[in-house]
Amino acid sequence: MSKALDRAFGAMALLATVAGLLVLAVLIIDVLIDGLGRIDWAFLTSYPSRRPERAGILSPLIGTLWVMVLTALFSFPVGIGAGIYLEEYSRRNWFTHLI
Repeated sequence: MSKALDRAFGAMALLATVAGLLVLAVLIIDVLIDGLGRIDWAFLTSYPSRRPERAGILSPLIGTLWVMVLTALFSFPVGIGAGIYLEEYSRRNWFTHLI
């Protein structure tokens, strides 16, 4: 009985995963079909504008890259330091094992 429930749960989990991936693929394909014709070099290198034909995404793109670089510069050293501390210097208890 337990193996049958395990197999049924595994099959349902696989079906749910495949269904979610199919919906995601359909959405991405739809966005690409609608948007690829509108993306050009001017769109990527222009600033936002009130006129749709002159609008671009340069400032949000640079802002996103800036946030990603700063996040990486801060999070990697903190994460590595926390890992070294937890492995080498912290007391062994249930909380450090949980982390």
